[in-house]
Amino acid sequence: ATDYFFDLSKKNDYIKTRAIAKNIKFPAESAYGELEITINLSKPEKDPKQIAAEREAAKVDYPTCMLCMENEGYRGRLNYPARTNHRIIRMNLDGESWGFQYSPYAYYNEHSIILSEQHRPMKIS
Repeated sequence: ATDYFFDLSKKNDYIKTRAIAKNIKFPAESAYGELEITINLSKPEKDPKQIAAEREAAKVDYPTCMLCMENEGYRGRLNYPARTNHRIIRMNLDGESWGFQYSPYAYYNEHSIILSEQHRPMKIS
């Protein structure tokens, strides 16, 4: 199922394969074995005109954040990217609603994200 979902996410251009191909990767030896160092060139930079236009745009609180399930199918706006081709696989984990998605600007092969349907700040423990 995840192979199909990964392929779909690439074919509908949610996973930005052409942009990811621009990343520079090289191996580096470490005390823990070989590491792959990546210079991420795939995520687009904003130009000064876009930044100025976004500053003037009306503030909108939807979607709540870039990782909320509200992004699925979202049309986008001036200062927020469209996610019309974005899909999430929903699942129940320990009685809570969670979602599985791939990252559009992957740092490694099949870079995926698990997110709670309930919006809450990320906590790393």
